[in-house]
This record gives sequence, structure tokens and C-alpha cells, in this order.
Amino acid sequence: GYEVLEDPEKRKRIVQALGLIAPKASRTFSRSFRPEDHLLPSLERIKEARKKLSGNVQYVKGVGPAVAAKLDRAGIRTIDDLLTFFPTRYDDRRFTTKIGELKEGQNAVVVGEATFAGVAFYRGLRRRVYEAAVEDGTGQLKLKWFHFVASSMGERIKRGQKLIVSGKVRIYRNQVEMHHPECEVYSGTPDSISFGRIVPLYREVGGLYQKTLRKFMNFAVTRFCEERACLIPTEICRKHDLLAPWKAILEMHLPDRIPMEGHRTEAARALAFEELFFYAFSLGLRKRLLKGKPGIAFRNPSPRFERMMHELPFELTGAQKIVLQAIRKDMASESAMNRLLQGDVGSGKTIVAFLAALVAIDHGYQVAFMAPTEILAEQHFRTLSAWAQKTDIRVEMLIGRQSAGERRAIIGDLAAGKVHLVVGTHALLESDVQFAALGFVVVDEQHRFGVRQRAVIRAKAVEPDVLVMSATPIPRTLALTLYGDLDVSILNELPEGRKPIETKLFSERDRGKVYEWVRGEIKKGRQAYVVYPLVDPSDQIDLKDATTMAVTLQKEIFPEFRVGLVHGQLHSREKEEWMGKFVRGEIDILVSTTIIEVGIDVANATVMVIEHPERFGLSQLHQLRGRVGRGSERSACLLVRPSRISQMARDRLQTFAGVHDGFLLAEEDLRLRGPGDFFGVAQSGFPTFAAAVFPRDLDLLETARREAFEIIQRDPSLSDPQFRHLKWVVDEVWVERLQLVRVG
Repeated sequence: GYEVLEDPEKRKRIVQALGLIAPKASRTFSRSFRPEDHLLPSLERIKEARKKLSGNVQYVKGVGPAVAAKLDRAGIRTIDDLLTFFPTRYDDRRFTTKIGELKEGQNAVVVGEATFAGVAFYRGLRRRVYEAAVEDGTGQLKLKWFHFVASSMGERIKRGQKLIVSGKVRIYRNQVEMHHPECEVYSGTPDSISFGRIVPLYREVGGLYQKTLRKFMNFAVTRFCEERACLIPTEICRKHDLLAPWKAILEMHLPDRIPMEGHRTEAARALAFEELFFYAFSLGLRKRLLKGKPGIAFRNPSPRFERMMHELPFELTGAQKIVLQAIRKDMASESAMNRLLQGDVGSGKTIVAFLAALVAIDHGYQVAFMAPTEILAEQHFRTLSAWAQKTDIRVEMLIGRQSAGERRAIIGDLAAGKVHLVVGTHALLESDVQFAALGFVVVDEQHRFGVRQRAVIRAKAVEPDVLVMSATPIPRTLALTLYGDLDVSILNELPEGRKPIETKLFSERDRGKVYEWVRGEIKKGRQAYVVYPLVDPSDQIDLKDATTMAVTLQKEIFPEFRVGLVHGQLHSREKEEWMGKFVRGEIDILVSTTIIEVGIDVANATVMVIEHPERFGLSQLHQLRGRVGRGSERSACLLVRPSRISQMARDRLQTFAGVHDGFLLAEEDLRLRGPGDFFGVAQSGFPTFAAAVFPRDLDLLETARREAFEIIQRDPSLSDPQFRHLKWVVDEVWVERLQLVRVG
């Protein structure tokens, strides 16, 4: 049928045919490694390029002060930030479609004449809508804007104009529509940046139009991308067939084909590898630096350690003994210890940390024990104080809500060396908190602090030994990269006699059985948690929320019991107060969001109810489950799911119910959700990557780490010409982007 087609359709068919015959021929550069692209510039040239890329976005053509202010609020301040502001998706605008051929859901480009433009009022919506109608002889397309400035829209679209329009097609009451489409006057030759090509679409920034974004992004990318020289050693780029960064950036912003959904392009792979390599390299340098610094050699006998080992009312597990041996070996060395102790909920991390602390105390040093919340600090204080009585040491606590007088007294005694061990929250990081001789630091729930805060507490002493602990099981690949500056020990064995937590899955129609289970436990004198995914009701999603359900549970379901409510939006004082009441047994049922995931330990709590468990990750569910079973009584975790959920969600919950090994669940969770969701949005320990995406790039994670650490092992002083620039690059280029600590 080619002969009878009109010229535009003939051209379209020819372009499609050429694309099928030789899809790679359209690109002017190779999509794989080429030695000439990876020639290492001199350090002076690298610094010169860095100076250009560090330039303020305000001076990029098309930006200016007003737009720069909007970009700044989105965290985009330099030209380099612009280059790594990658599109979220792409539109294929190479071909136009007749209005009569439009189908619902497709992204299409249409050329037609505007037959109407103006403000319409919809009574049902109780709002004004700006509308335009476009016709091309085959049908009518209605354009709608729900957020608009009428005067501005009147300038952009006028009746009788020929327009080129792009957007997603919707069908509403048999009318073909586009909502908030891209739209501009068609003069016969469409704007080469926004039409006639594959067009990048960026996340919204300060209300800027996509067309505005594209114009200055196009200028920045084409003008500055070649300043992004390849800084990874050439042999590694050849080995892994990596595109040069400038080529990868160009292809990310100006592709000649739309990437398949879920598929990693060569450009994305190269840029992700670069980020992961320099992140791992910085941690490797930091680890080498710390290992090279002289620390405290705790080599003398420790009478308190021996006495406590003798006084323990239980036998340490095999895993605890192995980890303790590794810690004692680190402490005896002349280098400062930097070790991560990973252990599932209830695996006995705290007693290991306390035994190690006794060694430091017997050598005349003080110990700081940091916890992320006041409630967890108080729990540690009670536990450690009880053990301290057996070993004749003074334990104090420093938290935010103490009176000024109490705080001054403790700080004074710390500075005078009268306190052996202090338990505290971020309060320990305050500048007025000083130690007479800090020699050992324990950081609990490490991922809630991050590298910078570890550096602050470390700075209060001359190279103390540091033991960081996490009850969140972290897969080995992620742990080695995230905590690349630490040695890793794992407690993967529960103490003898610890009863497994029974995990049951219920559907909505079985809710009565769940409530009866809770009622039965409370009548025995026990306590219960009920966890919801939301704090308040939402118009967007149909989920139960903690605030509404706390009232319902108190008034309608359990009027005979005491119900409390705690969530992240409460003031910290109020939050700690409600948690404290639950700890003291003044509340029978604590209704909560996931805020209780870490930092509350109540031996009397024997039942955990989790509503909408399909909304949580496996690791998060496991952490919540670990809040019960802390005492000697048998405990249960009851999952209440909606009647209708996907088969995949059902399978995940069945997996969770049958698996109690946190590390196995963490591996699966990481595969499904990636580390951003794995740790939660606000975690400070994991960097924000521009190109690396998880779980897609998990394979690159270990590869990049291995290559980075191999360089440091092979050439610790980085004297080889191909490695000399790397330390400068880490400190000057990647330190802020990946939330790193300078290694020099």
C-alpha cells in the first residue's frame, strides 16, 4: 500500500524501515569501549574541567536568577548537577498521528487547528478548567489544563492557530482528550528540541514547563558533557566495556531510541558503575586511612571481663564467642578498631558490646554507647546498669529531656573521668560533651546515624575503637559496600531457649479471630502492638490508619483495655511519653505506625498485629515481628491482609510467615525493593545515586567494589600514574554528591 500513501506517511515508513535494517547506524559514536575515549587527562586538565562543571546553573543559557532559585530548591546548583539530572522517561515524537486514529493510553503527537480556547466551569468538579479544541479533519481532540493562569494560556493558544500537541490520550464520555499536554504553534517546522525526535521528560522542578527545562538542559548537555572525562582507570573500563561518561550522559539526555522498560542501557550501566566505583573507592581509602592510624592497644588482662564472663547466667552462643574473639583481636592491635556487628533481633549483640567495653574500662578508658532514640537509650541504660553492678563500674545516661542541672553534672563527671560508661542519643554529639579518656565507642542501629555522625563522636577522642551494631539484617553484598570502611561480623545464631515467634496470615474476613487472640493475651496480663501503614486517613488510598483505628479499638473493640497511640508526627516528648507508658505496663495495646520498628523492647508484649502487611517490605515486617518474643512467653505475629491482593503479594507474605531467618528475608527484600526502600526514605547512611538504581544494579555493586578495593590493595600509596588522580577526584568531585567524608 506504499504507493497510495501521502508523503508524510511514506517518510514515516522509510524511517521505520531504516531503523529496522540498521538500528545502530543512526548514532555518530560507538556504544562500547573505545581506547581513545578513555585517555586520562592531566590532573591540571581534570581540575580545569571540574571548575567549569562546578559553575552556577544561573549562568547557563536559558536559566537566569529566577529559574536558578527554583533549581536550587530541587538540589540542582551546578552545571554538573544539571548533567546528572536524568530524564525519568522519554516520549517518541518522531511521527504524528491523526486524531481519528488515537487510542486510549497511547502517547501521541498531533498536528491540528485550534477551534476553541477558553475557561470552562465544571459544576461536578467545582473548579475551572482551561480547555482548547483541536481538529485535523479526522476528528476533534480536547485539551484540558486543571492548573493554569488564564492570561498566560490565552497568550499560548489562540483560535485559528495551527498547533502541534503531545501527550497521553484519554477517552472521557466518548471524547478524545489530553490533559496538560505539551503544546506549541506549528509553523511548518516544529521545534527541534521538543518535536520530531525522542524527547526526554524530566521530573517537575518548581512548576517549570517541560519545554523550558528541555531548552536549557539541551544547551547544558551539548555544551558541557565533554568536560566529563573518564576518570576510572582505562584497564577497568576496557575489562567491563564501559562507555565514556560524556557519551553516556549525551545518550541519557538525547537518545536515538527509547529504552525498553526495565532494561538497563549501556549509558545507564556506565554511569551507575562510575558512581558505585567512586563510592566504594572512597570507603576503601577511608578504611586504609583508619587502619594506618595508631589506635589504643588493649593488651593487658581484663579482670572485669573475666568476672562478667563468670557471672553470666547463660552460655554465650558459638557465634557470640567467635565475634568476641575477633573484637578482642582488633582491640589488641595497634590500629583503631572499626567493626560492624550485625545480628538478628535477639541474637545477643548488647552483651558482646558490654563485654568488649569492660576491656577498655580496665585499661583506664571511658566508653560511649550511642542509641538513635531516647526510649532505646533508656532500655540500654537499664540493662547495662544491671550488669554494671556485677563489675563495679559507674554508668550514666545523657538524653535530650534531662534537666539542665542534671545534664551539667553528668557532663562534668564525664570530663573529670568519674563516669566509666555513658549511654546517650545524639546528645552525646553536642560540642559541650567532652571525655577525660574516651577509648571505646558503641553505635547501636548504625544505619540511623551515618558516616558523618560516627566521625563526630570519634573526634572526641584520640582514635578510639568503634563498634557499630545493626539489628537490621543486611545482605553481604550491600553491607560490604554500604559499610566498606568497616570490618563485618555477623551473629547468625539465637541464644538457646529463645522461642520462635509464631507467624499467622489472616484475611479481612478473619478479623474477629485476630481480635480474640489479642483479647486472650491481654487477659493473661500480656500486652499487644497493632501496626498500621498510615498515620491519618487518605483520600488517595483505601487503607486503615493508626489515628482512626486507635479510637475504634478503644471505643468499640477493646473498651475494657487501655489503648495508646504513637506515630512519627507526634512531638518527640509526646512520643517518648507514650512509649514509656507501654514499657511500664500502663497501656495494654499500643497502636502505632512503623515507628516502633526499632527502639522498644517490652518483654511482656506477646502479640504483634500488622494491618495491610502487603504495604511493607519483608525486612520491615521482620523488624516489627522482632518487637515481640522478647520474654520467656510464646509470642505471635498476626498479619491481617485485605481480601483482594495480588498473587505476588500473597506469595511474599507466605514466604515471610514461613521464614524466620532475617538474612534470608533481607536478600529477598533487597532483590524486590532495593536499598532505598530497604532502609526507608530518611536513612542517612545510604547515599543518593543519580544513575545507579536498585535492585537493577546489584550486579554492578559488588563488581565496582571489587575493582576499587583491588586498586587500593595493589597500590596503597596510589603512586602509579594511572591512579594518582583518584584521591583528588574522590575528595573534590564525589565527596558531596555521595554524602561521603573526606579521606584526607
